[in-house]
Amino acid sequence: MKTIKWHLGAHGLFIDSKDQVDIRVLHNHLEQIVGNIADVVMNEIYASLSERNAISVGSINSSESIVSKIEQLLKAEGREVEGSK
Repeated sequence: MKTIKWHLGAHGLFIDSKDQVDIRVLHNHLEQIVGNIADVVMNEIYASLSERNAISVGSINSSESIVSKIEQLLKAEGREVEGSK
């Protein structure tokens, strides 16, 4: 994990920061580092976000790419946070 974080940081992507991470950039860098395993990582991210956003998951088209699904969940999560303020 340290190697992945180092590689991402060297390319200006800090996954430990409070700033938003561009999920497409993250996916591209993960593919460079671990190849096809990047999809497994993205599926784990999607599963984790799905648990937190159970209501939003139903509106996501199952034929979309994993990156698009994650983006939609992150947008829904952002709207929920803004709505609770």
